[in-house]
Amino acid sequence: MIQSIKIKNFQSHKHSTLKLSQGVNLIVGKSDSGKTAVLRALNWVVNNKPAGDSYRSRWRGTTQVDVVTGDDKLIQRVKSDKDNYYTDQETDYKAFGQGVPDEIAKLLNISALNIQYQMDSP
Repeated sequence: MIQSIKIKNFQSHKHSTLKLSQGVNLIVGKSDSGKTAVLRALNWVVNNKPAGDSYRSRWRGTTQVDVVTGDDKLIQRVKSDKDNYYTDQETDYKAFGQGVPDEIAKLLNISALNIQYQMDSP
């Protein structure tokens, strides 16, 4: 389970924090208000996608997404002009290639079954 997501300089989010409840959470808002960017930010942490820099905000600076899990583990995904890494607050994982470090994937424990999109069937 995820307790919170903090998004910094990711697409339209300059600095946003979402606190999640147990069970199902809905993200609701006006069109073009950043709902999909929240899911993209989570996807960036969970699946290391999208690649490149297109998701980084126009404000530039360090792009960062922090995820706090149900057992209070903090996982950070960070990208700046100089750095590109994951950290679990004990270890930095800098050379992870296209995938997600196994240690991070185990801490997150998220699969495609955990996320439902608007147009997905129930």
